[in-house]
Amino acid sequence: MPTPDNARQGHAVLSTVLATVALAVLFASVVMWWLTGMDDGSAFPGQTASAAVEASRS
Repeated sequence: MPTPDNARQGHAVLSTVLATVALAVLFASVVMWWLTGMDDGSAFPGQTASAAVEASRS
């Protein structure tokens, strides 16, 4: 009687968990990028309004 291959099963579970975590981090990064880009009206996300004005003057 063959024994179950626990290594393959563990690898599949680990791969699924890591892929889920990677997608969650990517999604959180996109949400944070979108929120920081929308709150101050600057040209680039994360850039303050005063920095955008200074950049446009030069």
